[in-house]
Amino acid sequence: MSVRPFVEQEPYEQGFARVFESEIMPSLGELEQERLARRKSFYRRLAGSIAAVAGAVILAYGLFPTVFVVPFLVLIIGAVIAAIMVQRPVKAFGDRLRALVMPPVCRFFGDLDYEANASTGRLGLDRFRRAHIIGSYTSARIDDLFAGRHRGTGFVMAEVTVKRRQRTGKNRSNRTVFRGLLFEVDVPAGFAGRVLLGRDAGGIGNALGGWFLGYFSGLNRVNFPHERFESLYEVYADDPEEAQRLITPDFADTMVALAEAYKGSPLKAAFFEGAFLLALPMRRNLFKAGSIFRPLDDCAEDLRRVLRDITIAHRLIDYLHGERPGALA
Repeated sequence: MSVRPFVEQEPYEQGFARVFESEIMPSLGELEQERLARRKSFYRRLAGSIAAVAGAVILAYGLFPTVFVVPFLVLIIGAVIAAIMVQRPVKAFGDRLRALVMPPVCRFFGDLDYEANASTGRLGLDRFRRAHIIGSYTSARIDDLFAGRHRGTGFVMAEVTVKRRQRTGKNRSNRTVFRGLLFEVDVPAGFAGRVLLGRDAGGIGNALGGWFLGYFSGLNRVNFPHERFESLYEVYADDPEEAQRLITPDFADTMVALAEAYKGSPLKAAFFEGAFLLALPMRRNLFKAGSIFRPLDDCAEDLRRVLRDITIAHRLIDYLHGERPGALA
């Protein structure tokens, strides 16, 4: 297998080509053979699962020809079990590739700690709920978590899926409350009280006043002499003077740049309990280095996306320091 080299393009990639060549590339040949074997396992499991589920449905229909719900239930249950079985080779390969790639990537960025499938306690997810950056939830999953420092500022960044179990009539379902990146960023200067920011975005933005005040009593709407910031965000705080101290003209510029860099769902942020909290909704999966269905000869391009994803936290902090390093996603 001929592996394409890593060609450095962005400033944060400088020096990574050497890391790729010395620490990642030598293991790709063996891992490619494992990928091929696991891909065969995937297709064998897929074919076997389809045959097994079809056979079970036919058998159920033969035993209960007039009770149509029985074959239907057999189909649903069989499909769920088959999906779990079929995905095992995919997950196993993803875990192996992640184990190869993430340690040298984290060492390359220095003071960076990585954990897959982290405990929600590492992020302090409940603090985001108390700040109402995310809504109430019954379950949460952290796929990837990074903790480190950049420009002397500590941070935690995690890819999170948060769900709430709800009941509609007799039916119960899990609704996704939030999917994307959550950030906890240290605030060097202490602050008191709560400062909450919501992005104005159509109907949701127009309801932000009720959204905040419905959860927090004693909060005041705070205005800023920054026309663009005011058009994008609404700010509520229990101490307007503290909010104006924290949200300086430079910080307002930063939040405008973030809103323009990310044009997805409304951003929510807060200065709350000693930290700056931010939620960036994301539709795509992040930090994925490859796939069981693609050869590893072009692994360098997958790693380029991984490096870009990991440095979202660094670029966010650069924004907070007044720089404009480009779009976050």
